[in-house]
Amino acid sequence: KILNYQQTEFEKVDARNYYQIINTIVKSGKLNNLVNTNFSSICYEKIQREIHFNYISADDISKDMFSDDESLSGLYFLKLEYLDSRTKESIRQDIQNNYLKSFYDDGDYILFIK
Repeated sequence: KILNYQQTEFEKVDARNYYQIINTIVKSGKLNNLVNTNFSSICYEKIQREIHFNYISADDISKDMFSDDESLSGLYFLKLEYLDSRTKESIRQDIQNNYLKSFYDDGDYILFIK
């Protein structure tokens, strides 16, 4: 119970810190302020915000990444540990091949546009 509480608190801090980074990138790049994410804490943490976060499950993100459907394009902020290795590898390859444009990657989280 204590470990779960600590994890929740750490994620709240991450949500606040990463929100500031994302907000700066979105504003400076004049990007769409709708961001798809698998990081639920950033969706629900009480932060004064100009960015709207759309929560997507890890399974749906995997489907999105392997789909050519243009309607699934947009800005994604993903917590990498929540993704399976195949999806992570696909994202890395697509960035390297310039199919996706990465704006931020610290090894734990990644922000890119599809």
